[in-house]
Amino acid sequence: MSTTILQETIKFAVIDSDPTVANALSIGFGLRWPESQLLTENAGIPGVDLVRSAMPQLVVIDVDLPDIDGYEVIRRIRSFSDVPIIILSDHRDEMSVVKALELGADDYVLKPPSSLDFLARVRAVLRRYSGYLTDQQDLPPYVAGSLVIDFARRQVVIGGEYIHVTPLEFHILDQLVRNEGRIVAIDALIRPGKDRNRDTSSDTIRKSVCHLRQKLDECGDDCQIINERGIGYRFAGKQHAVV
Repeated sequence: MSTTILQETIKFAVIDSDPTVANALSIGFGLRWPESQLLTENAGIPGVDLVRSAMPQLVVIDVDLPDIDGYEVIRRIRSFSDVPIIILSDHRDEMSVVKALELGADDYVLKPPSSLDFLARVRAVLRRYSGYLTDQQDLPPYVAGSLVIDFARRQVVIGGEYIHVTPLEFHILDQLVRNEGRIVAIDALIRPGKDRNRDTSSDTIRKSVCHLRQKLDECGDDCQIINERGIGYRFAGKQHAVV
């Protein structure tokens, strides 16, 4: 397995009709995360499609878009993804901020953003998503057949290939693997604070587990997420080893 697969590579998506915004963010992201990749769209509908297909680790959305507004973009993304979202906006009224946050945005930043302040907010949002960029080096990688889970970098590799998982999917996988062989209740998989604010948090967990199973299909019988009906889930891994 190539060690380059486990380097910190982050995909950012920017949905904004102003190309100068994407250019400015590209410079900032590139300086802070040299291995990062910036994906851009200038309208809402293709932006949603971009998030669905590319599965970035963070999305930046402008409220004022030429087709659908940023609020609708949030709503559509939240129907299939728990990806961190930061809103960029010229709207300074309180109701605009409240609406964005209630729809599922993680932060609301006024234009034009200060580079240092914005990058600090990005890091804070990523950190809140199960400590995506924290310095937790306490656990060695978990290996089960073709599956490798790097806890320190919060990355998943199957057959030597990096597999994208959302922050919530990694949180679920992390909890199941740490409790391998034991049943983990659905409520225990809901992250404190964030997910408990959502009425559909249990449904969100179930959908994320379904997505995880699809991504782990390539492992075959090496690892399975087993549904314990009415209770929760149990992780079963074969040929388990620690490297």
